[in-house]
Amino acid sequence: MEFKISRYWMRVLHVLLMLSLSCSLFSQVTVDIKNRPIKEVLKEIESKTPFKFFYNNDLKGLDELVSLKITNGDIDSTLKQLFSGREISYQKQDNNVILLISKKADSTPEGKKKITGVVKDDKGETAVGASVILKGAPTTGTVTDGRGEFTLDVPQNATLIVSYLGFFPKEVRVENKTMLDIVLEEDTKVLDEVVVVAYGTQKKSSITGSIAVLKDVDLKTVTSSNVNSMLQGKVAGV
Repeated sequence: MEFKISRYWMRVLHVLLMLSLSCSLFSQVTVDIKNRPIKEVLKEIESKTPFKFFYNNDLKGLDELVSLKITNGDIDSTLKQLFSGREISYQKQDNNVILLISKKADSTPEGKKKITGVVKDDKGETAVGASVILKGAPTTGTVTDGRGEFTLDVPQNATLIVSYLGFFPKEVRVENKTMLDIVLEEDTKVLDEVVVVAYGTQKKSSITGSIAVLKDVDLKTVTSSNVNSMLQGKVAGV
């Protein structure tokens, strides 16, 4: 079977190919700088490529003098060479934006890794304020935010203990994961031990007085519209 492409589509393909090649070439870095501050090197790269740098002026190391010679290099290898041995790191964002940060802010303690996660109940609702503790290190932990999410630096092969009021505590092995989706199971026994009082809820163990239960059918036989009169003689102490 033979396919024929019209001249129009041939021109379209040619234009697209040229645009692709020009964007690729435009993204290549060519600089030859001697003994100039890193800030000026970044401006030189911006003037010759589509990349834009964003950073805090207080970032340490931006005024250091450097010499850099790159011919048709990619942005990653260029920045690695530029920041080699310095306390500056970078993160590539969308639309050719590059964010410069301190390496200390971009690193986790030695021997640890950063994990993120979300805690939910068995109905899929996020658990806000759930406790996430590193097993064996009760002083290392955090709580989930308003979206049920948390971030924590933990050792390799760590185990987390996740707890939330009204739910069974759960142990979660991190293993080689960096993102955890944790679902807690409701503890109905704990909920049964909570008593609703006029001014909130209390555990049975913390209530010193007696607890009386009055069903609605017992009130239907009373003709009075006054609440005190309806309860009189039916609840001890009233």
